[in-house]
Amino acid sequence: MKRQVYLQTVGAAALLAMTTPVYAQSGGWPSGSGSTAQQFGGDIQPFSGDIDPFAGDIDPFAGDINPFRGDVDPFYGDINPFWGDISPFWGDISPFAGDVTAFSGNVDPFWGDAATAGTPVAGIGEFWSQAGPQWGQINQNWSALGSYSSATQGAYDAVLNDFTSLIDTSRTTWGSAVQAATGQTFDQAFADPILAKYGIDLNDASSFENIDGATRSQFFLEFYDGLMAYSGRDQIDHWMPLVNWRPSITQDQGNGHDAVVGLLDVAISMTDDNVEYLQNVGGYTVSPNEHGAAVASLIAGRHDGQGVLGIAPRATVKSYSPFDATGSANFADVENGVNVLTNAGANVINMSLGVPGWTFHQDIADIFRTPMLQSAAGDTVFVIASGNNGVTQTQNINKGSTNDFSNLLLVGSVDPNKNISSFSNRPGEACFTNSGVCTEENKLKNHFLVAPGELILVSDNNGGTTRLSGTSFAAPIVTGAISLIHDRWPWLQNFAQETVDIVLQTAEDLGAPGVDSVYGHGLLDVEAAVSPLNFDNLTFYSPSGSGFTTQTASQFRNTLVVPGQLNLWEVAGESVFAIENIGDTYRDFSIPLSTVLHGQSGTFNGGTEQYQRHIYNRLVDWAGGTNTLVAKPHEAQVAKVGEWGLTMRAAPVSQFAPSQTQDRPFNTSFLIQSQNRKVTFQIGEGAGSVALTHTEGFDHYTDYDPAQGGVNPFLGLASGGMFANIVSEIKPGLKLAFGFSEVRDDHTYADETTGERLRDFDTLSDYQASAIMLDVSYAVAKNVRLNASFTRLDEETGVLGAQGEGAFSLDQGAVTNALTVGASYDISPRFSLSASASAGRTLSNGFGGGVLGVSEEGLTSTAFEFAATAKSLLKDNDRLRLTFAQPLNIEAGALEYQSVQVVNRATGELGVVNEFWNLGSGNRHYVTEAQYAFPLMEGAAEVSVFGRMDIGAVDIDGEYNSFAAGSRFTLSF
Repeated sequence: MKRQVYLQTVGAAALLAMTTPVYAQSGGWPSGSGSTAQQFGGDIQPFSGDIDPFAGDIDPFAGDINPFRGDVDPFYGDINPFWGDISPFWGDISPFAGDVTAFSGNVDPFWGDAATAGTPVAGIGEFWSQAGPQWGQINQNWSALGSYSSATQGAYDAVLNDFTSLIDTSRTTWGSAVQAATGQTFDQAFADPILAKYGIDLNDASSFENIDGATRSQFFLEFYDGLMAYSGRDQIDHWMPLVNWRPSITQDQGNGHDAVVGLLDVAISMTDDNVEYLQNVGGYTVSPNEHGAAVASLIAGRHDGQGVLGIAPRATVKSYSPFDATGSANFADVENGVNVLTNAGANVINMSLGVPGWTFHQDIADIFRTPMLQSAAGDTVFVIASGNNGVTQTQNINKGSTNDFSNLLLVGSVDPNKNISSFSNRPGEACFTNSGVCTEENKLKNHFLVAPGELILVSDNNGGTTRLSGTSFAAPIVTGAISLIHDRWPWLQNFAQETVDIVLQTAEDLGAPGVDSVYGHGLLDVEAAVSPLNFDNLTFYSPSGSGFTTQTASQFRNTLVVPGQLNLWEVAGESVFAIENIGDTYRDFSIPLSTVLHGQSGTFNGGTEQYQRHIYNRLVDWAGGTNTLVAKPHEAQVAKVGEWGLTMRAAPVSQFAPSQTQDRPFNTSFLIQSQNRKVTFQIGEGAGSVALTHTEGFDHYTDYDPAQGGVNPFLGLASGGMFANIVSEIKPGLKLAFGFSEVRDDHTYADETTGERLRDFDTLSDYQASAIMLDVSYAVAKNVRLNASFTRLDEETGVLGAQGEGAFSLDQGAVTNALTVGASYDISPRFSLSASASAGRTLSNGFGGGVLGVSEEGLTSTAFEFAATAKSLLKDNDRLRLTFAQPLNIEAGALEYQSVQVVNRATGELGVVNEFWNLGSGNRHYVTEAQYAFPLMEGAAEVSVFGRMDIGAVDIDGEYNSFAAGSRFTLSF
């Protein structure tokens, strides 16, 4: 009996006959089986013998596989929020064109400002955010109309008015673009033809009567696609977020440049140039339908501002067509095509064809068992559509003793809600057997996954687009993902089994937990497939001189959870490299730890590659999840101009100390960094002392508090307002930084009940201070860092943070010049020591009219702090921090007070007398603090405890010692 094989498509236009008939299981708008039977009946009839392809339950146009019924409705329900998210989804598409201006020539790199020829239409996102709900209401009211009569005329007129309003709004938004593209008005070129096609007359409400729900769905989707053809943009589609793909991932992976894809499908017409690197390597050159072009467009459609977006636009697609002008072929044609494509260098071959009623047929399995192909195809991944009969396979497949099909992926289809498509075949519990023996790992479901396959936008083989449904179009989405893997890691082209394992292991689990008989491994996840399978198994590499240093995953995790570490890496523009072993090979990853590297390239992997920005959040989640030990700044790259990138970010001042309180717990800033990371500008608002310092190990706001910490308290006195700095790398390990910070304290606080701002002291002047800092840091060894900085503190209305009222106002202010030196030493990846010491000299600035100020000799003051940090001490990701500090202490000097006194007791003469209030004393204030925090519930919760002891503190009652302790429990969800 001759077997019948389908190209895996659902719909009207793609049914093909072969010598042993092979059919295209794709489809456009349903046109009924009758017309299609007439079109292809001549070719099919001679081979219909045992199986009538238009009869019974193998009719691809009957019943529940109508792509415009049932499950399609949620697609329209989701169109509004999908468009609402359009800006963040595309975000950084402009790098595809080489620079910001290539697409639109203005600040907005996506939509543009005007609707003229060659320029994107303005306001597309806004238009669809309104048109989506508007159509939803029209469709709902339309469906409830009933038969047209005098009684229902009012309801019909209401629908007509709403529908006309939608057309009018469309004309306003799209009219200029349509005119520019066609030379005709919006109505002539677009509205009139589509309305006439569906029998809609805007002057006759009764024309809405006989249009059913499926036809309405078909109209709106054609309406949507038709308008988007004038957008000046590649068209996004609903399948993209379902499989976790966006253009920036393709950009970072290399666009598929090093991938070679084999396409066993209908020949692609030369009028369809959607695929840039297309090569015909054999077979028939006729194009009986759109199937081959449609499949190719999903794999490698150009990112050129029009038409279909492919996952790997720079992949080389080598096409072989076994179909002649009649659409006929046989298994010999298919076998020959596989042989030609493998010899042509294709390491992944897309086969959207199969036998009706089977997810995978024995005759196709036998192709791979031929001696010629077993050696040639062993390193080739085969992606095969599972078919569109809605059946679950029960028949086993004899694989023989020499073929384990470890290089095989079977692909089913899901709808926009991730439910298995009604037409999609399933793997069931069928098995690849050897001499009738089945083992669990050889079941078809272990080679099976799903991808979107309903109403997918594809090329129509004639320079335009259409929408088709079927597993034929789920398969190439998987093939495109493999192309990205093969492009980033070309050596994986010789490791078919490892490539298949990556795709299957990273799929999103659907249906029953684990691998099941309906969804197999689940839904393709492109981002996960090009990210590490398990961060715990990575080895991390960091540059060190002319070589590299390595860290295990656990060691690197401990580094990552250090508070403030991500902030330091952000400013420094750092990245990290990791190696992942997979089977008999490996993958490497270039992970940017700074947003300024997003969209940038570096020299690694033996060449120039993009940094893989999509892995950053996965890395942070792996390190700590929602654990507050991990710094999780909110950031976004705003623009890139030439060699410079602009990033906006907001980050917690400290992620660890539960005892600290402050008015500004967040730093917000802009960073401008050169592409080579040699120069960084930063400007922001918040805790400038933390943002500007380069003394590692001191990342708490309280470290810089003159009353609590001992790290450059002079900078701390001017911290809390605007700050800015510039950092330049003079040579590897040596950095020079210049910074500025200021603060203004109006002595107000928020009432806990009303939130009203109240003043502490009505007559006290605002405290105003600013500081400039020059800092030099040098890594003398990979685990030893030194730094020295000069700070100039200018206080307008105080002296070393002290103020007074009236005659004691200290309004003359003061100027302090201070030197700070620091060092840090990493004893091991888990233990580190840090030290900092500061000394300053304070003089009056000579301004203001107060009678109390710094004496001419000035004030000398000091501060120091030591810190020891241990990570993963008692359990993974815990952290212990011990500090000992001398806060700001005046060693010597005095305040000078001018008063009027009797200077001659005999005459009673009055005069000005200068008195000196000595501030230097032998009393010293020391602070020691212990902090310990550990995560619970896999990072979803955290427990932290602290203890603090003050020794020799002084207040109005004299010297005292005190102890304080506390704890905190946080839960994130």
